[in-house]
Amino acid sequence: MDRRRSVNKTADFTIRPYAVDRPETTFTNAGAAGAVVATLPAPTRELLGVRFHFLAVADQDFTIQTATADTLLTKNDASADSVAISTTNEQIGGHATAECFYNGSAYRWAVWGDAVGHTFTVATA
Repeated sequence: MDRRRSVNKTADFTIRPYAVDRPETTFTNAGAAGAVVATLPAPTRELLGVRFHFLAVADQDFTIQTATADTLLTKNDASADSVAISTTNEQIGGHATAECFYNGSAYRWAVWGDAVGHTFTVATA
């Protein structure tokens, strides 16, 4: 049986696919006393179809950013740099998924949220 891995992070971190972090890992900010930033690796062919999940457990900002600028696709932005679960008092329960895909000319990350009532903030450089 393949079980998903769940990892709590209380400080900023960079995802290291395969070497440490398996696809489908869920990262939480459980126990965080402040904001946590997760950095996705540069999107590549080897990561095509790989997904990671992010779940805000602490009432703190939880940001998902890309290591390579302008390679994140999210609602109304095809070249974003980050997505944050950051609305005050609405972070707990916020969930986002990141998936590496190919858009016909380049590898990118798509990030979308699926929690009810949460606001996601998109940043573009």
